[in-house]
Amino acid sequence: FTRVDQIVDDARPLVDNQQWLDALDMLEEGLVIWENVFPTQQNPSLTALLRLARTAYSQESEQVLREDLPGFSRLSQILNTAWGAYRDGSYGTAEQALGLFFTEQPLNFQARLLEVRLALAVAAEPPDRVVQNLVNGALSDADVTRAQLSSRQITDDQFDGLLELESRLSAILEVVSGVAGVSAATVTGIRQLIAQLDPILRPPVQVPTPPPDIRAEADRRIDQAEGFGDWALLPTAQIEQILRLLNEALDIYPGYQRALTAHRRALALPNAPTQTYLDAQGTAVLRQARELLAQGQFAQALTLMDRYLIENPNAARDLEFNRLYNDLRRRQRAG
Repeated sequence: FTRVDQIVDDARPLVDNQQWLDALDMLEEGLVIWENVFPTQQNPSLTALLRLARTAYSQESEQVLREDLPGFSRLSQILNTAWGAYRDGSYGTAEQALGLFFTEQPLNFQARLLEVRLALAVAAEPPDRVVQNLVNGALSDADVTRAQLSSRQITDDQFDGLLELESRLSAILEVVSGVAGVSAATVTGIRQLIAQLDPILRPPVQVPTPPPDIRAEADRRIDQAEGFGDWALLPTAQIEQILRLLNEALDIYPGYQRALTAHRRALALPNAPTQTYLDAQGTAVLRQARELLAQGQFAQALTLMDRYLIENPNAARDLEFNRLYNDLRRRQRAG
């Protein structure tokens, strides 16, 4: 819990600053840690922040064809070919080009608009039936039911499918709103589905508030520690007292960000006492992680340390463990 809470807290500023990829790297790391322990249970704070970042990144980078995308020229040519064939009435060519485009860019909104126009152009059925078939097909491809959307009972495995579903439903709505032969009830139904998707794809992210009595008790310990004055000027004996108070605060409220930040600051002082929160296994994990780092195996080292942290959250208080862990995370995010 402590490790995942820390990751969520670290990712919040990245989401606020719209640094979607950095936030996703961090949050997906937290999801792996969480699912190793709770494979069938979601973490509400982690899930909400991860979904919000994933949706925002999709809108900015996957629903549009960006010029900095690898293969942009080739993909742009395929999409232009599809639209050109549609305008010329060469619907078979347009469908073939569009299918090729979707293998690499399934969320692209302009392509989804063309998909709807093509379906209406080639169908022998009435427009209302064509639109209903498009909606049902989009739901089926997303492997989600109307009841699940209504109740918001969506698993993490289903989430990516909902990003494509929203793109398809939005394209259908934009094309058919003014098309003769499409009933008002059908259009209203599409709007309702999109409205049901929105709180799932963009859930409200609430900053967790600790129970007042527990937080107040932890804050008292932290206030006492900060009352010592400028920590950098204190002797080792007083830094030990400060660390004792901060450890008590973390015992009262595990994962409390204010206490964790103060604890890391105290441990980083030149005159901080040498102490370890690692048992023999933790010491071995630290040694192995350093060896993996020396070999350039950052992901393996991080996984090794994550597994130990799950069972031994106090290891996050150890100065050397904390330094190496944060260094590995920075290296992983940098690619």
